[in-house]
Amino acid sequence: MTGGFMSFSINRRSWGVIFFTLVLSVLLFSMSWSVFSQTQPPVPQPYLVMDFNVSATNPSSPAYLTNLNGLLYFAATDDDNDTEVWRSDGTISGTFRLKNLRPLSSSDPVSLTVADDLLFFVARTAESYPKRLWVSDGTESGTTPFPDLDNVGGLTAVADTLYFRADDGVHSTELWRSDGTESGTYMVKDINPSGSGTIFNMAQVDDFLYFSGNDGTNGLELWRSDGTVDGTFMVENIHPSGNSSPIYFAGLNGIVYFSATDDVNGRELWRTDGTEAGTFMVSDIVTGMDSGSPTELTAVNNQLFFVSDGELWVSDGTDAGTQLLDFAPSVPSFPTELTVFNNMLYFQADDGVNGVELWRSDGTLGGTTMVQDINLAGFSTPEELTAVGTLLYFQADAGNGSGAELWLTDGTTVGTVQVSDIFPGITGSDPANLTNVNGTLYFAASDDLHGVELWQSSGSDVSTMMVADIADGNGDGYPNFLTQANDTIYVFANDNTQRNLWTTDGTAANTQSVAQIYPDWTSSFPPPIASTPVAESGRPVAIEDKLFYINEESDTGRELWVSDGSPTGTMLLQDIYPGENSGLVGSFMALGDQLLFRARNVSHGYELWISDGTVTNTQMLKDINPGVDSSWPHHLINVDDLVYFRANDAALGDSLWRTDGTEAGTWLVLDIMPDLTTGSDQFVGTMVYGGGQFFLKAYRPEYGYEFWRTDGTTDGTWLLKDIAPGSFSSAGQTYQNYILFNDIFYFSADDNGAYGAELWRSDGTPENTILVKDINEGGGDSVVRQLAVVNGRLFFTATDGIHGRELWISDGTEQGTSMVADINPDGSSVSAHYEIYENFAVLKGLYYFAATDGVHGTELWQSDGTAAGTQMVMDINPGTSSSDPSYFLVVDDTLYFSADDGLHDTELWALQHTTVAQDDYIITRMGQAVNIVFLENDFYNNLDPLEIAIASQSQHGSVVLDGTTFIYTPESGFIGLDSFTYTLTDGVTEPVGATIYVTVEGERLYLPLTLKAYTED
Repeated sequence: MTGGFMSFSINRRSWGVIFFTLVLSVLLFSMSWSVFSQTQPPVPQPYLVMDFNVSATNPSSPAYLTNLNGLLYFAATDDDNDTEVWRSDGTISGTFRLKNLRPLSSSDPVSLTVADDLLFFVARTAESYPKRLWVSDGTESGTTPFPDLDNVGGLTAVADTLYFRADDGVHSTELWRSDGTESGTYMVKDINPSGSGTIFNMAQVDDFLYFSGNDGTNGLELWRSDGTVDGTFMVENIHPSGNSSPIYFAGLNGIVYFSATDDVNGRELWRTDGTEAGTFMVSDIVTGMDSGSPTELTAVNNQLFFVSDGELWVSDGTDAGTQLLDFAPSVPSFPTELTVFNNMLYFQADDGVNGVELWRSDGTLGGTTMVQDINLAGFSTPEELTAVGTLLYFQADAGNGSGAELWLTDGTTVGTVQVSDIFPGITGSDPANLTNVNGTLYFAASDDLHGVELWQSSGSDVSTMMVADIADGNGDGYPNFLTQANDTIYVFANDNTQRNLWTTDGTAANTQSVAQIYPDWTSSFPPPIASTPVAESGRPVAIEDKLFYINEESDTGRELWVSDGSPTGTMLLQDIYPGENSGLVGSFMALGDQLLFRARNVSHGYELWISDGTVTNTQMLKDINPGVDSSWPHHLINVDDLVYFRANDAALGDSLWRTDGTEAGTWLVLDIMPDLTTGSDQFVGTMVYGGGQFFLKAYRPEYGYEFWRTDGTTDGTWLLKDIAPGSFSSAGQTYQNYILFNDIFYFSADDNGAYGAELWRSDGTPENTILVKDINEGGGDSVVRQLAVVNGRLFFTATDGIHGRELWISDGTEQGTSMVADINPDGSSVSAHYEIYENFAVLKGLYYFAATDGVHGTELWQSDGTAAGTQMVMDINPGTSSSDPSYFLVVDDTLYFSADDGLHDTELWALQHTTVAQDDYIITRMGQAVNIVFLENDFYNNLDPLEIAIASQSQHGSVVLDGTTFIYTPESGFIGLDSFTYTLTDGVTEPVGATIYVTVEGERLYLPLTLKAYTED
């Protein structure tokens, strides 16, 4: 080696010799990096707490099966929990979603109806929550809405025309018709020019539409229409002093038969030929004002069959020819499912001997016979009777361990057989929505591998098969109504077979099933415990370590239950209304260690009850409205160990009451409007307390529904402001769109004029009841929802008419009210009705909510009230699919919620809100300062400014904090390991600390290297 250079000679045979020198710098010591972390940054992500339902039985639940030109159309829910219209030709490849009507959410189509080779249905649109009328020719491009009609219902086809009721915003709800085109869709007649036509029970008979209509003068009476103004008229005012409410229309030989009530005979069988003179009662089956209440009117050949007073009847249209077919003289037979097949009537009935079985009748007593005793030991309960050619299909349970399965009959005993055991074992496939499409039977059923899916059959076991597994994911746990009781979280969720009450501490290992709820409910979607998040409707309530909730069993109905978190400590408190009837408890509110609630029993209407969680001490507190009438206590509020509520004692109307938990201490506080007659001072939807006053929603004829205040005295009770002047109402009657903030009442109100439904505020005085801001300018509705107070500011969602529904913030002033961020530039990021799913919460200075940015589905978001601090927490269900987070519960520093990640379906998730400081490992060179961006592997969930401090200096250098960067400078000549510590807090959580280790290495050495290469050809 010479002068630090090293030479190498490489000899090769070549045509020439080439010399070159290459100098390489060889690094003998490590280069320096600004930061080198030996730990992976912690991911601030939600995590799955518990997969309650591990079965692969997610249901698509096909419904509204409809035949259009030989193809099946139906509503179904896919694996993203989006419910849309689907079509099928009976093959997997030919089964697909017709159109995504409401991207990233469900359109929830209902009432699929065919008229003139077109499919009509009602569904939500992307822009609005109210359901609208849609029409389809069976193609995606040919599926379009009628955007200017709300409250659509009663779809009925007459020939090639669809009739329905709708509200165009001008005439209220009236009768409409459509041929599927915009020009051919119009109101038939303004039946009630002064209000709503109140149209019900629409039915096609021959070429006419018959219905119950109210013209504002005569009550609900018999109407008919041929689609023209002049041809739409009241046939007869059957009940001049009330409502005849005609229903169950059936046509036979040009005569329309129906059930109606007059003022003399009660509800009986009537007939009409479409004229007033030709409208009269056929027969007074139960004489006097008692009613025969005929139902299920069914025409077969020249006879009309119907059910009255629990028995089967037949009529030729005359009083003398209306006869009882009493084939079970000793008991009521309770026939139902009346169906025409092979010119005979088929139905289910109970003769008192064989249980509920399949019967048929030709209209004579001798010709009324049981087809087969399918369940020899009990009831087979034939349902869903559907004729397909020469076969009648139905659901039945043979009692042999096969459960409810698909059966058929050709009308003979030997020809009545089970088609297929789709779900082996006692569970049964429970076939439903049986529909004939060109000789093939389609239906919804569940087997042991899939949820409720679309099936088909041609009458044999081999031809009975699932068409497509539309929702092919795992089963849903559907956890909801999360409730904290001390250190325990209660949650209601489905396992593989049933819905249970569970307890959890936030870990899967300590999540345990406590008891089954709704044990007699067979659907995958049991009824909710409460339909809204507020206690008014019976949401579970925890008092100390006990959970009070509603449960339903077949022998006791819906009653009050209690649990201490153990199976043995979970029980029915009391069968308040004995037997199958329900006490229908609700309006839960804690008072000390006791529960106040509303319930009824045999002797009393809905009154105030109290319970300490024991059977003995569960009793009615006070019979405010004596006897079987109800005082209907509601909107209970706890104020300083007293509970205030509203109730009606029949003498004063709906007034303000209070209780201390004793009968003697339950008394009237104030008759809010003593000048009004009993029952006219109605209160609905709102009552909150703060700053020594109640804010409530009340009705007076001259003001409509407006907001009032009271301090419990007559002199201290007044109208805040007649926001919608005159008898118009400013106070809506849906959802909790109000909040108390610093003793100021914030609420949504509609002035019915210049502003629309906007955000208002009041301190309880008329002069300070003011509009905060006209968010949707020019009379549009901002529809304020999901209000919460975060760090001294009001968060809510609203729409300004430009950006869709987005997150807003307010300090109570017009200038301080603004949109936080346009999360979804192409539409609304938040649904106006998501709050019913409890999907917003406040945790450690952040507002958590469910939203979509238009790129991802509806996911968990957080905001500190700034655009920069508003972000998606995690794309739980990746891509455009939605996790739909809901049922939020904050416990200490953790947010629990329900979500669907696309793998486990809807299960229990959590987001732990903690500040984490992680150690860092840094390498630098002797004498070289290094910038350390230490927050890259730290986690702070709060977006407020961080507090960072140097806890201890290094021993061999100096440390300076510059914003969120540490500048470390080693001592001159130091080589080795140094360290220092720091603390970190987000201003909400306790400070946490970490250590930064710095390795200081020596200088680098360069070796110039010369290579000589010889090339010889």
